Parts: sequence; C-alpha cells; structure tokens
Amino acid sequence: MSVSPDFKHVFQRMDETIADVCLRELNFSDGGCWMDDRPGLAMDRIQEVYRLARPLILHLVKADKSPMKNMKKISIARSMMDNGKKNMESKNTYDALNMYNKSIVFAPELDEILGRACAERAACLLQLGDYNRALIDVAQAEQYEYQFERRFELEERKGLAYLGLNQPELAREAFVKSISLLDDAAGFLQKKFVERKMAELNYNLKSCIYRGNSNHGGATNGFHDGGAAASLTQQNQSHFQNLGRLASIANRNKKFPALSDKVEVFQNGMDRKRCMRSAAEIQAGDVLGLEKPIVSFLEKEYVRTNCWHCLVTVKAPFGCPLCSAVKFCSRECLREACSTYHPSECLLTDIIMSNRIASWHLAFRAVSSKPLKQTLLVGKNGVSPVYTSSDLNNLLSLEVPQAGLGGNRISSDEMKKRSVMAVFYLILLQMTGYFDTNSDGDGKLNPSLSSIHQMKGKENDSSLSNAEMDIAVLLERIIAITPYYTTEVCHFEMKGGGEWTAGKVTPVIGKCINPTLALAKHSCYPTAARVCSANQTLLVAQKNMKAGEAITVNYSAPFYTASKAERQGYLSSGYELTCECDACQQDWPLFDFLPPGPQGLSDTDIDINGFRSMDFGGAAKLLSAPLNLTPTERNILETFNRVRSKLSQVQRAICPGQPPSKVMIQNQVRLFRCLLAMYSTKMCIRKTEYGNLHLPVS
Repeated sequence: MSVSPDFKHVFQRMDETIADVCLRELNFSDGGCWMDDRPGLAMDRIQEVYRLARPLILHLVKADKSPMKNMKKISIARSMMDNGKKNMESKNTYDALNMYNKSIVFAPELDEILGRACAERAACLLQLGDYNRALIDVAQAEQYEYQFERRFELEERKGLAYLGLNQPELAREAFVKSISLLDDAAGFLQKKFVERKMAELNYNLKSCIYRGNSNHGGATNGFHDGGAAASLTQQNQSHFQNLGRLASIANRNKKFPALSDKVEVFQNGMDRKRCMRSAAEIQAGDVLGLEKPIVSFLEKEYVRTNCWHCLVTVKAPFGCPLCSAVKFCSRECLREACSTYHPSECLLTDIIMSNRIASWHLAFRAVSSKPLKQTLLVGKNGVSPVYTSSDLNNLLSLEVPQAGLGGNRISSDEMKKRSVMAVFYLILLQMTGYFDTNSDGDGKLNPSLSSIHQMKGKENDSSLSNAEMDIAVLLERIIAITPYYTTEVCHFEMKGGGEWTAGKVTPVIGKCINPTLALAKHSCYPTAARVCSANQTLLVAQKNMKAGEAITVNYSAPFYTASKAERQGYLSSGYELTCECDACQQDWPLFDFLPPGPQGLSDTDIDINGFRSMDFGGAAKLLSAPLNLTPTERNILETFNRVRSKLSQVQRAICPGQPPSKVMIQNQVRLFRCLLAMYSTKMCIRKTEYGNLHLPVS
C-alpha cells in the first residue's frame, strides 16, 4: 500500500496506539537492532524510526482534537456555578460541591468567574464543616477581581471559618471588616438584604466576643442549615488525624536513605543481583522503608477525581492555569507540577493516555520532570555513593533482562514499538519547548503552557541534534525498565466514615517507580508489604525477622490464593521471572488446605473490631512524641498491637521451611488492614444526584 508523503489519508482507530499505526503503515529496515536491546544499538533504532515515523506521528498528533476539548471554557464554568447555586438553595450540598469544582477547573485563569466560583465553593465548604479548605478558597477568591458590592461576603466566610476553627479573635476581625465593607456597598444593594445581612454579621460578631470570653464550644454561622451538616462532616472527617505521623524512619540507612538502618542491600552470590535483608531483628509492623517515587502517573479512570501530581482523592481541586483536563489537590502540587513536567503535558494529557502501552508513559514523565541540562548528565558522572530516590542514574541501574540474552525472547515488533514510543515522546518534548534553553544554556526554559497550535520547538528535518538523540535513547532505556519495576498505587476506601474495619483496597489509582524499594525481590509468601501514602510508598514488615533474613515483597497473588501454575505464568509473562521461593519449590497448598495452627492460639482469640477497654501504656511506647489520638486511632493502635503480639506467638510455632498456618495468614492480613488504616491514603465515595462523588478522608 502506497502512502502519500504527508500521510493525509492515514488515521488512528480507537483501539490503536501511535505505535500500532506506525507498524501498520511504515516499512522499517530489517536488522539485528530489532532483536537486541543493547544500548549500543539504540541510536540506530532511534535514527531509523525518527526518519520514517516523524511525519506520520506529527500528522496523528495534529489531527487529535483533544487539546481543543481540554482548553478552558468560560461558558461551562458559568453553567456549573449556576448549577452549584441551585443545589445550595436545594440543600444538596455535595452536589453543589461537585458543580463548583467543575466550575473552578473550567474557569480561565485571572477571570472574575474563577474568583466567584472559589467564593461560592467556600460557602459550600462551610456548610460541610471543612473550615480550612474554605479559608484557602477565600484567599484564592481575594486574588481575583471581585464585585465591590459583594466583597463583604469573603470576610464573612472567613469569619465563619475562623469560628468553626475556634479562633474567635481572627473571626472578630473578619466580621468587623465585613460589616465595614457591607456598609460601604449598601447603596448598591437592596435595603432589606442589607438589613438582614447586617443583623447576621452583628450576631456573629457577638458570638466571637462571647466565645473569646468564655472559650465556649460550638460554632455559630449565618447558614441556618449548616450546623447539622458541619457537625456530621466533622465527625466523619476527624477520625484519622495523627497516626500518619508514625509513618517515619527513626534511623536511616546511610547509603540508602529511603530505608531503615535495620535493612541492608547486598549482592547475592549467584547472579550478583542486589537484594534486601534484615540487618537486625525486625518486628512485624516495623516501617522498613519510606520513599517518594522517582516518577508516578495517574490512571485515566481517576483523572476527574484525583490529584494529577500526588494521586490523592481531591475534595476541592485547584485547576491548571490553561487546561481543564487535570486537577490538583493543593497549590503546592499545582506549583510543583507546573514548574517541572506539566508544561510538556498541558493540553496533551489525552493524547498521552490514549497512546499508553503498559507503563511506558512513566518514561515520558521521568524525563520531562527534570531540566534538559540535568537530564543530559545522566550516565556521565557515575553513580553517587548515596542511593537517592530522585537520581535517574539509580533508575537506570536496576537490572533488566536484555533481549536475545538469558532466554528473553522479545519480538522485533515489540522492539519497534519501544523505539516508536520513544520518538513519539521526543516529538512531544520538541513541540513543547523542552530543548529550548536560555542564553546561558543552564537548563530548560519553563515554557508557557500553550495549545497545540502554538507549540514551540525547532522545525527540523529528519536529523537529530546530539541532545535530542541522547534524550530519545534515555526514553527508550526507561521504557525497557518500566515493566519490571512499576508499582501499582492503591488507596484505602473507607465505609461509613470512620469504620476502618469495613474498608477495602481501591482499584489501581496510578502507577509509580520507587528505585530503592524496587530492590526488594519477589516472593509468593513475602516478609514485607507496600502501603501507599499520598505520593510515597512505605515498606512494612509482615512478620518477625532475625538478622540476615531476606526482605521480599509480592508481585503477584500470594501462594494461598492462587495455584503455583497461575503464579508462575503471571510472573513469567509480566516480569520475565521464575520464582524459586519456598512456596513454589514445595508447592504449598491454598488457604483452605493449610494447617489450622497450634491449639490455644486459634483465630477466635482475636477480634479485628478492636477492644473496648485495654491498657494503652504498651501502645504508647510506639510513639516518638505524644499524639492526641482520636477514639478511632486508639482503637486501631490497640488492635495493631494485639495482632502483632498474636503473630509473634503463632510464628514461634511454625517450623522453618514449612507453610504457615491459617491463623498466621489471617493475622498477617489483619496486620495489613491495620497498616492501611494507620498510614494509607484514605477515601470514601458518596452517592449524589449526579453520580458518585469521591472524597478524601483525613
């Protein structure tokens, strides 16, 4: 089939990626470079793909309509704000929150509609008892042009938030200012409205004085239906305030700072691959590692509900300045994303996600997160003696099976797809100004976020500069790594507000790579587990360990839930891995066929729902500093200590090399549930008239 040079008649089907189209339409040369992924052949692959595929990739990218769809739209912002007001009047507060969130995401930057939407959402958050977020929205609204005659509302909402936070002095100042602003604007407002609002403000001002003198509890606000909703929300949202502070490492490994000094990394004697083992006695539940990933990426299904940067569920999002496709949980996440990778993704998120292959898109984020000058030094200055999580050299040092070696049989089409996707990502970087540097050449410019019709970049021919070739080769190398070291990010979905015992792990929210924690090898019966806490991952012991024991994690289903054949098939196809753990070598049985456990230690001795009365002295020893624990947190910590004690008793009764008992497995599962409640990012789902609303639980 002959194709015109400009590829005008080529299209991309819904079920195709750009790599599929390139393999369908282009005739790549035959050669050994497509059967062997050694770094020395990468330049040949990239040059070949860039020469042939660049015109086709540009055609497909420019034909994509999603950038226009994801631009800011003031009409949608206004419509959503009007719907929010109607829901507030109908006392459908969560539906109103949903509408205001959409209005803020679609509102253009610096437009007065954004300020109004923030102010209205602040009123909604007050009704829900979320006073801190209400203050953030008021502060954001103050940055925009706001109607002179309505500015008193911002001070009023600020005062109500301070009242809810039991800060009467700050509330009094806000109400005094609100009264003054209302008085100034009285001539522009209806007389009856001014009289009613002035009475409300004076009433709240007196409440501040009364509260300040008596330190009396109970917030008073001008929203007459807000008290019950605020009380209920505060009750549901205040169960988990302090236990997250326990997610820390007291003494860190000097060479691997993401690990505890109870963990050491060594090279085993057989294949010289790096592994983890205990350097001292470890107790079940101990935090062994805490690492922020070098790269993470949100799954497409959660773009509308979760933060684009840290992946947590968003209650009151911040929008990108120019696109409406993504949202952020805080100003800090927005700022960090826009100062690193988001300029290379803005308005292009749909294109990136619709062309995903496995977890390869993590390679694009890993490169675009760092300035060009810094990225070009990767692999040239050697490896630092301290193994830091943010160093791309450490990502590249992870062991990966090479095509054509060690029995790995990667197909030529797979190799071509890797190179095509590396070139695709390279072209996106070219178009968004990644290679444009300032006059001193000391790093990439922070290109303005722009539509695809304004993309920057050199209008080049089929040749590549040295910097572009280096980046393309790096992209291909990271693509090759991602299948073996990508970790799925899941959070903890709560049921009934604070009912932590009824919670469950969410579906996969995103994917990340933790270069240090990736050194823990797989076992079908692991000694440690990973827990996701916002945009970081904890490694926590699942059993007691003596010095010298291997620290392992599970990449597949554990041995007691899937047969050996199922596990080995999954590990072989997904990770090029043949597991040789005890469970596989001895073919341990599934859960129903495990021994029940020793007499006197049966599972009826423990109640996962916690304990109504118990001496808290033992649990308090875990705390590095006194924490004001809520009743729910006290219950979790008591249960955690009881389960941990039970595990120690059960583990002593197990013979080395023998499968664990049912009671051992049951209590390890319960320990993991405690860890999720203590450390994991938590969320809940509330049903509204317009569908399910995802909300964070703090």
